[in-house]
Order: sequence, then C-alpha cells, then structure tokens
Amino acid sequence: MTAHYEPEPLHEATSEVERPSVVTPKRVLAAVLVALVLTFLVQNGASARMHFLTLSFHLPIGVALLVSAVAGAVLALLATAARRRRVRRARRN
Repeated sequence: MTAHYEPEPLHEATSEVERPSVVTPKRVLAAVLVALVLTFLVQNGASARMHFLTLSFHLPIGVALLVSAVAGAVLALLATAARRRRVRRARRN
C-alpha cells in the first residue's frame, strides 16, 4: 500500500468575504463639510449686485462667497506648487 499525502490548507476558507467598511473618517468629514456648505448657501441666499471688470450681474451672496473662496484656494495651490517646483529645481542644480 502506498501512502497518499495531502497538504493541510494554510488557512480555513470562509464563506464570508471581509469587505472594508463603507463609512470611513474621510467620508464622514466630507459629508459634514458638504452639509455645512449647503447650509451656508441656503442661509445666504439673498441676491446682491456684483461688478467684475465690465460685467454687472446679480448673484446670491453665498454663491459669491463660495466662488471667491474656491478661486482663492486654487490660486494658493498654484502658488504653492510653483514654489515647490522652484525649490526642487534649485536642489538639483
């Protein structure tokens, strides 16, 4: 008679597949920020006359402030990226 060798499995197979949680701290923070921004926009819905260069138009105050904040953040990111690029270039030379 010959002996038959069967290796033991390294781990037991389970029928349930573990999935990462859908609720993460980043998603909770994002949801809170979206709720705050929406609340801000709803509470500041009064319209105001805006003048930009040669343009003149009506815009809700909340939207105007939000657009200004986003534009400022984009400009700050561009300035930071340009400075980092100059610093890296200076380190290489």
